[in-house]
Amino acid sequence: MVIAFLAVIAAGGGLLAAEKSLSWPEERTVYGLAWTQDEEGVIVLYDRGHGAVLERWSLSGWEVRWEIETLDRPFGTMNALAFSPDGERVLALEREFLEIFSVSSGERMFSLDLRGEVQRDLMAACVRPDGNLWVLVREWTGIPPEVYLEERDQEGKLLHREPLGTGDIVPPRPTAVFSPDGGYLLYAAGTADQPAGLAWTVRFRDLTSGEEKSFDLRELLPDPGWEKVRLSITSLALRPDAVEFAVGLFSAGEGKPVLLRIDVETGKLIEAPLHAVGDDTVVEALAYSPDGSRLAVSVADYSWRADQGKLSVLEFGPTGSVAKELCASPDPTECPKSFPTFSPDGRTLASVSPMGLALWDLCPEIPKLPASGWTFSFASGGAHHPAGHGEWRVRVEPSGRFVVEHQVMDDVVSYGPFELEPEEAEALWGLVQMSRIPCLSSSTRAGIPDEPLLVFSLEGPDRAFRVELWRGDVEESEALMALVDALAALIETYTGEEPRL
Repeated sequence: MVIAFLAVIAAGGGLLAAEKSLSWPEERTVYGLAWTQDEEGVIVLYDRGHGAVLERWSLSGWEVRWEIETLDRPFGTMNALAFSPDGERVLALEREFLEIFSVSSGERMFSLDLRGEVQRDLMAACVRPDGNLWVLVREWTGIPPEVYLEERDQEGKLLHREPLGTGDIVPPRPTAVFSPDGGYLLYAAGTADQPAGLAWTVRFRDLTSGEEKSFDLRELLPDPGWEKVRLSITSLALRPDAVEFAVGLFSAGEGKPVLLRIDVETGKLIEAPLHAVGDDTVVEALAYSPDGSRLAVSVADYSWRADQGKLSVLEFGPTGSVAKELCASPDPTECPKSFPTFSPDGRTLASVSPMGLALWDLCPEIPKLPASGWTFSFASGGAHHPAGHGEWRVRVEPSGRFVVEHQVMDDVVSYGPFELEPEEAEALWGLVQMSRIPCLSSSTRAGIPDEPLLVFSLEGPDRAFRVELWRGDVEESEALMALVDALAALIETYTGEEPRL
């Protein structure tokens, strides 16, 4: 087995090389990838040619901890793995089988066989906190097939079955997903009267109350006219707290939106941050980070002029998202973009290719500060705050050069530049380093009335990091508050003004 280590070369808008690339012992077709909850390994479901194999790999040493041959071959390109809420059991979905295994030992704990007179395909499943199962199946009683939601007990006995609409006739795609706690279901489906509706209709169901919301993407994105062009839903993802979801599309042409973020409560479009690069762009997979602050996006494009493969991570902030491109290449060995999956702490993204596993470090190392070419900037927010406190902005260079501005409404007053005393500069840069800005995620909640938005920026010769945090979120971090207090003290010392940061 080959273990190759690659340096992180850029972040914040540029390309990132995989921190670590780990090779399979042989080329394989992967159907599912999942992190273990202890973050020490990954579980992989793949096709061996004569059946499916489930393996747990240890990331330290890169070796197989256990291996199980499952009953049949997976069908389709969906991520066919899911965990129980306690993280101790993993579900493996195959064409007509659902199996549950022990994460620690690989022991098969449960098997559900759906074979019968009618062809049935598993689309998604999850373990509920009470141990029962939610199972989403596609049943071929006609064309298009019908989609059913089933509740089954811990022995697999059917307790309840409800029709949800019509499904697609292609192999299962990631167009149905349960929330990690089993409380919600997000799925695309048509109706008997309008089966093509699965191309533009997303439904969100509260599985506790049974209440359901329906979102017609034609209303949120009327251009370019869904019925007249090749445009359809290809992937879905539900943020873990179920307040928003993401929809990946097959494009209708170059420059058209292929990714939508939608607010569950209001039904409004949050943003359409990615657009097609050619006439055949497809968002193949989406994954939210555990805290909901990032979204991994795997894109393929099959037009002759495109890269044909791209993996990106969107980082959300109160003022919008920033896309970081991890890789882009038609060669899967250069851009392993399949099944992007976040580690439980959200700091590492795993993805696969037929050749191996890639680990992307989303909290890259930076040099010891101060360092040549690195600057730190801060803005306190509140230039138009009704109390008139204004916004304080500072910029610190490695030499100790200290620039200050204060803006109230449209009036800006500049101070300096000043030169910090060596001990002041050393202490301030130490606090910047301790704040770990490259590892932070911007606030994802809505701000409360008149709450200022604080911005921390760290710029290097080839990297830039920017974090936007509401004041209340900053107060939850001792390191950030120590940095803010130090900046306030320096502003007062050098300008004679008493800032309110």
